[in-house]
Amino acid sequence: MRPAHYIKVGGYVEGLCAPFYADEGLPGLPLGHSFRLLLIRYFRGVGRGARNSVAGGGFVCANFRYSFIALCLVSFSIITVAFADTLAAGGNLARALCAFFALFWMLRLIAGTFVFDMRPYLTSSYHRLGYHAINVVFAYLPVVYALAASRPHWLR
Repeated sequence: MRPAHYIKVGGYVEGLCAPFYADEGLPGLPLGHSFRLLLIRYFRGVGRGARNSVAGGGFVCANFRYSFIALCLVSFSIITVAFADTLAAGGNLARALCAFFALFWMLRLIAGTFVFDMRPYLTSSYHRLGYHAINVVFAYLPVVYALAASRPHWLR
């Protein structure tokens, strides 16, 4: 939740700039969001030198997005390894978490297979082998988590 003074400042600044907004064309980036990106660029030092452009803001956003995804993946791994006994015990929370992990890894496999075009990055046989090996892992994880979530009688 945002602090009250943060919301007031953002609304105040956007109100001051409202007369300068264009009435037609595609909607732009909200001023408050743009201002925060500029601050992030300043404090991270991305705006120095050749990267002193609007694209630098996208660079920072992409870094934050990929950092968040990496944090989620590492967190899922740590939870799975550190709490393996609890997840395998089959309590309601453990089963719900396993169902979430199964859904996450299934969607990740679908996105990796049908959405992302990895061909430009698969330039060597090692890259292709690694790509297919990790897809085997991504196909294995939803099955394991779905079994843990459903706890069939033959698995007990």
